[in-house]
Amino acid sequence: MRRVRMRKLIKRAFNDTAESLPRELKTMPLGRWSEGVFRYFFCRFLSKANASIVQRLECDHIDLVLRGKHEIAFVEFKFYWRPPRFNPETDQPCGFKGGPGKKNLSEFRKCIKKLGSRRSDPNLSKYVVLLFADPLHTPRQKNSFARSYGDYKHTSRGTTVQSLSQKSFHADEHAITCRLFEISRAAGAQKQRTRSTQI
Repeated sequence: MRRVRMRKLIKRAFNDTAESLPRELKTMPLGRWSEGVFRYFFCRFLSKANASIVQRLECDHIDLVLRGKHEIAFVEFKFYWRPPRFNPETDQPCGFKGGPGKKNLSEFRKCIKKLGSRRSDPNLSKYVVLLFADPLHTPRQKNSFARSYGDYKHTSRGTTVQSLSQKSFHADEHAITCRLFEISRAAGAQKQRTRSTQI
């Protein structure tokens, strides 16, 4: 029941954050955002929902650690889009930073695997909060974040990934999607770990 309470709180903060973004992006366009800004809004809405939850940022390489009276949650944030690069002296565009593809997807899977492999505890839950944005009218069958993450399925046998919520909208000439995943160790992997510990 304790993990259920934390799950409800995180889902509420996620939904409130995602629903606020179209309005926020009218004032602060996507080019001024980062993973840290995205995380700030999530933390802000979580505090509004329950100010008693302790929030620790960048704790042992975990983006956000939440601690209630009994519950604990580890939360990782991923913010994917292809921001343009500019020459600092001339302000002329000079390419893009990053982008969708096999390398980006591999790093996302590694993040989930690492989070899933962290210690198991009845009061601990783990989540990934993801935002990805593609320019409007980008064909999904081509190289896009939507192709990688729109119907994301995790392939690791040792980790279970459950989609808890998803919000999509158009803003700042981009198709933007926010997704919330809960990460847990697969039942078989947990039993194998228990046997190894006992031996």
